[in-house]
Amino acid sequence: MKKYLPRVIFAILCAAIAILPLLRETEEEYTYAKALHYFYGAADDNTCEMTFFTPDGEVCRLTAPDGRYYIDMALDRSYAFAIIGLNADSGGELYYVSPEGAKHIANGVYACLSSDRGGSAAYITDFSKTSDTCRLMYYNGKTTESLCIDENLWALNSVRYNGAAISPDGCTVVYNRFSSANEHEGMMWKNGKHSSLGDVFPIAVADKGRYIYYLRTDTGDYTSYSSFNRYYVLSPSGEQLISPYTVDGYFYFNRDFSEALFSCYDETNSYSYFCVDGSTVLAANELTNISAIATPNGELAGEYQWWSIIDIPRLENYSRYGIDSFRSKLLLSQSSVGWCGNNYVYPAYYVDENLQISAPLDYNSSTFSTDGLSAIYSYGPELYYVENYPTGEPLYIGQSNGAVQGSFNGQIYYLPAGQHALYLWETGNRTRVADNISLLHHRHALGADRNRADSFDLSRTYLPPVNGYLYFTEQGSNDIYCLTPDGSIQTVLTLESLASAPYVCCYGGAPLLMVNTGNRRWNVYRFDGATATLVASNIAG
Repeated sequence: MKKYLPRVIFAILCAAIAILPLLRETEEEYTYAKALHYFYGAADDNTCEMTFFTPDGEVCRLTAPDGRYYIDMALDRSYAFAIIGLNADSGGELYYVSPEGAKHIANGVYACLSSDRGGSAAYITDFSKTSDTCRLMYYNGKTTESLCIDENLWALNSVRYNGAAISPDGCTVVYNRFSSANEHEGMMWKNGKHSSLGDVFPIAVADKGRYIYYLRTDTGDYTSYSSFNRYYVLSPSGEQLISPYTVDGYFYFNRDFSEALFSCYDETNSYSYFCVDGSTVLAANELTNISAIATPNGELAGEYQWWSIIDIPRLENYSRYGIDSFRSKLLLSQSSVGWCGNNYVYPAYYVDENLQISAPLDYNSSTFSTDGLSAIYSYGPELYYVENYPTGEPLYIGQSNGAVQGSFNGQIYYLPAGQHALYLWETGNRTRVADNISLLHHRHALGADRNRADSFDLSRTYLPPVNGYLYFTEQGSNDIYCLTPDGSIQTVLTLESLASAPYVCCYGGAPLLMVNTGNRRWNVYRFDGATATLVASNIAG
């Protein structure tokens, strides 16, 4: 038996190696095929109606009688937590929404913070104005049970100011425990067990609680949040000061919160730092006021924490990205360096594998998308493509009005300035492929406040080719067309009328087309090549 044991172990290892790609493929396929979206608007009785749907069809509709609600979407858009009928006196109803439907969790919920994966959340309930206390609860996405983390949490006159955070994997919660105005303690709750962090104010926690980001105060005064003025990280190797200066702008975290990027300033200069595996690295003084990052899937804005349990002045917002590392990425700073035409000009930098920033790629003013190494961008009316930056040289494509649909295989469709003719630029060759067209606006997410790529100045992009199909409309027509991989033009969808310009969301997989049918109602279609399928109809918007 012993002589066969190595063969058995070898066979098991081979099987594991073969299965891993399949598991990863299944996970990505689920994300693309089941990506959850929601759209909201006033219903006929002026209540707020939220419709959740995936590319497969409608999931559920939730109605907020007073129009107040809060939705926290998981980073991979596989689930969401929604507080419906949110009221300052009585809270609201908490729901867990997935592609399988909506599950009611609790009543009287005031704030909720979901994990990025795992279906878990931390939430506040049972707020008492008389005693100024509340309960911090935990919803376990695996067991679907709610557990109490802290029964008598001092609320500081508002449940919004407790300062809690949940790890991306949903297994760890950090929060602040106050017993009086001058007694404060940071806490970590992991696997049902509490541990004290001391006199700190937790702001974020990584997967499995490996890294905890928090603030300390030099004054010992816990009555004012402004007194918490030093940023630290606690890792297995100990505590380290992240920034001795005032943090300016946003924190950006990678997928598991093992890396952070932020900018700060002193009396004379601004600085940018990476915090990687518990240690900080000075990035570059030039990269300041960072408020957008171009990631490999072309997103220009991350998932923002607007207000939830986290709500203190120095960290009202942070952004989280579905990327493993900031290394070998193009970063976009929203600190403009001037004007070009009618647009602000923004620098783009490349971060190498050693977290050092190279010279700017160039200045872009209206279009910027990247897969991490290659990029499509414009400087004024001039459109450029660069492959394998920073070694590759930018290639001039032509004069463009900013309407660009491109992919990173050297195929870029664009409309020349002042024209409606569609051109294809491919490895330096230009071909006129269609006339009298309008490109479809690409929105990163439909109706999602937390995904604000559609509101960022540089994100007014257009839907790139999807699986080789390019979608567009014709001037003066209500039809949607596609340019197929073989170069032919086919009609995808014929509409009676368009109350307003349609727009498209493509979170991986098939694009979703939003069509305004009038009377504050919308239809949603899924595109599969040259075929359109109705996903949800007559939804409020």
